[in-house]
Amino acid sequence: MTEKELSETAFSWFLQHYDALAAIGTGLTVAMAVVWLYNRVGSLTFLKDLIWRMFGSQPTFDRECFEVRRRDQREVEHFRYEFNIPVTTIEQAELAERWISERGLSTWDVSSAKGLIDWGDYREISLKPSALSRSTTRWLKGFLIACMLGVLGMLTIMSSAYVMVSFKHDPDAPWIYLGKDHVKLSMFGTEHMVLDDCRNSESLKKFSSEELPEERLDVICSFLIDKTYARYVQEKLAEQRILCGMFLLWFAGGAYSLLWRLFRIRAALRIHTQLEMGKAD
Repeated sequence: MTEKELSETAFSWFLQHYDALAAIGTGLTVAMAVVWLYNRVGSLTFLKDLIWRMFGSQPTFDRECFEVRRRDQREVEHFRYEFNIPVTTIEQAELAERWISERGLSTWDVSSAKGLIDWGDYREISLKPSALSRSTTRWLKGFLIACMLGVLGMLTIMSSAYVMVSFKHDPDAPWIYLGKDHVKLSMFGTEHMVLDDCRNSESLKKFSSEELPEERLDVICSFLIDKTYARYVQEKLAEQRILCGMFLLWFAGGAYSLLWRLFRIRAALRIHTQLEMGKAD
């Protein structure tokens, strides 16, 4: 039996569509990076500038009024990127800077709490009513715990020496775990089958149960006997670790995003305190 035949016969790998999942994950990661960058700066003018200059075109206007407008557009983009404040004009940028300065606010706090601030009118900037919601904080902490558990789960699978598989044509059968020279029949159990057990009917009987009758044990033995078994397990382990590493990055990214959101709420609290102190004065 060839390695391809071995992988396509009786068992389904729990990460069977490795290549497709890896491609989808890579595409989503790149797309998210581009979307984040666009949301941060409000445009991708700096990329257009780079392409324009690569072709040797003139980087500035000869007419002063055009050049002023060009510089203003780049200044707004730079302001948005540096301070994470969603201005669209120089006038809005100046109003936002005045609001921060006059109230003695931290630029870092304002940048962090951007999504919790109402930017509808730059002459009357204020915190959104939902900015200090305790229920939102509880939900964020709950999702953060879930992401951390996901990180721990992926680390556990990556450190495992087993490939988790199921019986392809027997959905009611339990999952089993393929090691390089043996098969583990349960996740937390200590019993495992080796090739010698398959050659001895008495040894094989001790593994027989309602969930693993002789027919299923014979399928497992057919894998252990095959000469390509060890290589198959080794390659699947490598793929399993690579894919779990990708999921690990996703869970870690989710945890980082949730932590950052909690930091934003704390920043909004500091802004709220500062604004209240300003009213008292």
